[in-house]
Amino acid sequence: MRKILFSWLAVVNDFNRDGSINKSGPNVNMQAFHWQYDQHIILYTKDYQEKAMKIYTYLDQTFTDHKTNIKPIDIKGVYIHLQDIKNKVEALLIQYKDCEIDLLLSTGTGLMKIAWYIAHTTLGLKTRMLMILAPGDSREYFEPDLHVITVERSHTPISAMIREANLLQRSKPKEFITESLESIYHDAFKIAQADNVSALILGNTGTGKEVLANYIHNNSSRKKKPFISVNCSAFSDQLLESRLFGHKKGSFTGAYENYTGVFEQAKGGTVFLDEIGDITPYMQQLLLRFLQEKEIQPIGRPPKKVDVRVIAATNKNLIKLIKENKFRADLFYRLGMSLKLPDFKDFTIDEKKNWIQNFLQQKKKEFMRQKPLKLQKDVWSFLLGYDFPGNIRELINIIDNFYVFSDDKALFSHLPQYIQQKENLSSSLLLKDVENEHIKKVLKMYGNNKSKAAKALGISLNKLKSRISEQNNN
Repeated sequence: MRKILFSWLAVVNDFNRDGSINKSGPNVNMQAFHWQYDQHIILYTKDYQEKAMKIYTYLDQTFTDHKTNIKPIDIKGVYIHLQDIKNKVEALLIQYKDCEIDLLLSTGTGLMKIAWYIAHTTLGLKTRMLMILAPGDSREYFEPDLHVITVERSHTPISAMIREANLLQRSKPKEFITESLESIYHDAFKIAQADNVSALILGNTGTGKEVLANYIHNNSSRKKKPFISVNCSAFSDQLLESRLFGHKKGSFTGAYENYTGVFEQAKGGTVFLDEIGDITPYMQQLLLRFLQEKEIQPIGRPPKKVDVRVIAATNKNLIKLIKENKFRADLFYRLGMSLKLPDFKDFTIDEKKNWIQNFLQQKKKEFMRQKPLKLQKDVWSFLLGYDFPGNIRELINIIDNFYVFSDDKALFSHLPQYIQQKENLSSSLLLKDVENEHIKKVLKMYGNNKSKAAKALGISLNKLKSRISEQNNN
């Protein structure tokens, strides 16, 4: 049986900035696996015919022992019309129904990838979905790695995938700057105006640290320059050093090409270093040198000056790490102004309502619903009282869950299973202790407003004051 590989022309990643062929691009890297296929077909839209011919000519002349073809596909509005892409892709793949078909997810726009996914899960053809890691991204020997993406052939996840594909415009941060966040964003705006000031954002996982970093960037004079995010915990020292500062070809095993680090890529803009509390002393020293001298030293190259703002973030207690000699105090001070984001559980009841309603409205557009979902009364009660250990990110996940599994109204049974099975009761079995804990929680939810808390509890204000007095005296 013939085996065919389909990919899209990678308009950005298949070419260098000067227009030359990127030898680490996905379509070039796939040639390492040419022996698996009878034919590799690269799809392109007519706007990019010249680039398609260029990549075809290079592959045809460089890799003469296998067959590569290019094929135009008539798609209008590749960034917004999923249905058009889906229809064209399905019609094309059906022509190869007697072949084994591999679909390369490392190329194409978000909607093109979703079209591959839908075709794979619904057409019933002999398809696989693949991802390729370029040399330097691979963990083994810095060679290209090919990974098969395994998913169940089911319609259930499609609405979630469509939602991801339509994240073309997120709500502006100001829509979510509630009372508890106003002072933080006010300070963030001041930092944004101080062009050369670094910033450190503290907060637990899911509290919106990268959103705040983006806010600083977008309100600064650097907003028209790149904003590049790097998760520091995802790399070893050598890879992180190379990722940040770049390297010269041949400077270490696996350095097959010159690489420009993100500090140079973001020249004039902002680099967001997430999970800064996880970097080693070696990387702390290199980062400190940059913050002091505004100078980088790519591996194998001489130092050079770079103009870029650094915003770092962590969920770790850096003061504690400094006392344990695990984090440099001088680096902590060099990271500049600190901003601390609160946990979702610390918001007032009205703020929580606003967040939930905003996300219900936002997700309506992303899931292409005519109306936002309604929440059943017990679901509202649960969400307003839930601690949200995963913070805002967990709330978004729960709302996504509702839109995937609900029609018009979200029920308690549509909550994720890990929440439904969670034990939320006080460790004490005494009724009085449980009641006291509940009173404390409701008071906190209403920002210590006793009148509102008493109304929510269904008791008189005098009775609530009496119970508070009893608690204070015990």
